[in-house]
Amino acid sequence: MPDAARSVQRTYLLITLLSTLSASFIWGINTLFLLDAGLSNAQAFGANAFFTAGMVLFEVPTGVVADTWGRRASYLLGALTLLVSTVIYILMWETGAPFWAWAAGSAFIGLGFTFFSGAVEAWLVDALNATGFTGDLETVFARGQSVAGAAMLTGSVAGGFIAQHWNLGVPYILRAVMLGFTFLAALVLMKDIGFEPKHGSGPIKEMKLIVRASIDGGLRNRPVRWLMLAAPFTAGVGIFAFYAMQPYLLELYGDETAFGVAGIAAAIVAGAQIGGEHGYHDFERYLQEGNAVPAVPLLINRDPPRLATPARCYALGRALRRAIESWQSDKKVAVMASGGLSHTVIDEALDRMVVDALVAKDSD
Repeated sequence: MPDAARSVQRTYLLITLLSTLSASFIWGINTLFLLDAGLSNAQAFGANAFFTAGMVLFEVPTGVVADTWGRRASYLLGALTLLVSTVIYILMWETGAPFWAWAAGSAFIGLGFTFFSGAVEAWLVDALNATGFTGDLETVFARGQSVAGAAMLTGSVAGGFIAQHWNLGVPYILRAVMLGFTFLAALVLMKDIGFEPKHGSGPIKEMKLIVRASIDGGLRNRPVRWLMLAAPFTAGVGIFAFYAMQPYLLELYGDETAFGVAGIAAAIVAGAQIGGEHGYHDFERYLQEGNAVPAVPLLINRDPPRLATPARCYALGRALRRAIESWQSDKKVAVMASGGLSHTVIDEALDRMVVDALVAKDSD
């Protein structure tokens, strides 16, 4: 591997470590911090909603910045914006600022994250291609995920116990300091190697092109459309549960100042996400290496009004067997079934009767 490519990877891992660590310090105590600042539950969730709204609003414009000014410029703007917004958060916590100020500050934080979004990954790809890297990009990204995972787990637990030992403002101070180091590291080490800016007719037209491409590839693409429409519900429930969990968990624990518990809980959530991502990528790589097994899904409706009768299910099983036996092939076929018998009300006698009938091949 060329020395230049190795240097690019080290820079990528370092700024991934610093930026993730800065975010993780407050991840497990954010709602508790807002409540401690005098906001009600509704206002705390409202502030988090403005953060999400800021990300949605600024995602496209900041993407244009990364494509025209450079990945490094976008990342530096993100680090600086998050540093300033974190300091503003601390000042508002100290002074008991009104809700509108928290809403504006949260949207400002959302702006900072959109500058980050995708910038470092795009920078990494450009720089590695320009420095003659011929290895597997997935391996580099996997190392970055490992570093980010370790930083998230460490920072979440540390942030909770630091808040418990001192107060809820200290993790935000540490976050600001860490963002300062992130900015300096990116300023010194990140170079836009291999980056070629897009020369369009202006940022407004570029944003229109991106929005149009997003609609064509998203809402107008039927399979993707339904995923997009379902995302606010699936992701929204998860986000709500995570932030609502923080004060409720401490209430269940019996000590509303045991912020370390909230940090541990956040680390467990982060660990589950990291494990899921790594498991998915390992499985994806397994399939890409030619290990894919053809599968034929077969579903039986178990909900009224078109409820399949036991006799019909038995007949379907016999038909499936005939179809498999008639296949002119020497390949093996495995039938994997999932489901159960009685659920809501457990009827052990009924379950045993059905199992005995299956063993005896008694369709009646």
